[in-house]
Amino acid sequence: MKREQGNELRQNSPSESPEGLFQLPAYYPLTKKLKSELRQLNPAKTIDSVIKETRSALMETLFEYIDNQAQQGIEQVSKGNIAAEAYEKTKKLKYKEDPVLLRGKRVLEKLNQTRRRQATYLAAFQKARTEILDRRDLELSLEDLERYAHMEDIPSQVHDLYQEVLSANVTESASANELLVKTETTEIDKKLFVAINPTEPIPFNDQEDDDEIEVGGGKVNLTCPISRLIMKNPVKNKKCGHTYDKASLANYNSTDCPECGATIQKSELVEDTLMKIRIACYERDQKLRELYKTKVDEDIDRL
Repeated sequence: MKREQGNELRQNSPSESPEGLFQLPAYYPLTKKLKSELRQLNPAKTIDSVIKETRSALMETLFEYIDNQAQQGIEQVSKGNIAAEAYEKTKKLKYKEDPVLLRGKRVLEKLNQTRRRQATYLAAFQKARTEILDRRDLELSLEDLERYAHMEDIPSQVHDLYQEVLSANVTESASANELLVKTETTEIDKKLFVAINPTEPIPFNDQEDDDEIEVGGGKVNLTCPISRLIMKNPVKNKKCGHTYDKASLANYNSTDCPECGATIQKSELVEDTLMKIRIACYERDQKLRELYKTKVDEDIDRL
């Protein structure tokens, strides 16, 4: 009799009957604590800084390699082992033919691609986070379980929303990222070229292929148009593209560009990074030439 009563109790138990089954919520709102943590989260900050530091370190290594190559080349020219014209001709192609520089550029390009992808992921995360934090969800409680369990319009969970936004962002930003990486790669080429050839015009630009452009016979002027001295801290006028030494400009009694007459405004002045590299490498070459000329003269005197 007791066994029969037990069976009857189990058969009528609400937890085991379809009507009595407990239904879990289809959507779980974030708690205040999780929202606070989500608001403070910045997943890309560390990665981005690591990529920047790695790029900077690699560029420094490539510049050091170029310095060593310049030292060897100028030494060979000074000793008469290489003709000066042949050396200068070789230098113009070095930025795109030297195997060490090519490997370095490939790594830099990969880093730039990674950084751009990271930016896409971050944009998707920030967009998804904003939408999540803007939701006016009530804290999940026993009283609200049924309401959340029977929601008709179920919001996307955090992960799903992020994936939705990311898919859209990847599609939208693919071509833009490709263009940015290409531009950054061209900028790297420019820096390497001027480090090797301080006074030579860059034989390519952002729009055209470098193989299709011929370099003119002129040299790049490294002197300030105001002081007529080699610049130390070059700044470029974004309006006209001319460069001046910052110290000379501070003492310049005019607001007109001495080269073309364009207006010089402080807000339109930016550091001329390429010119800065040119000047540093020009001075490097000058010092090396003087050094090896002195050594050659001393060797001749000993004979």
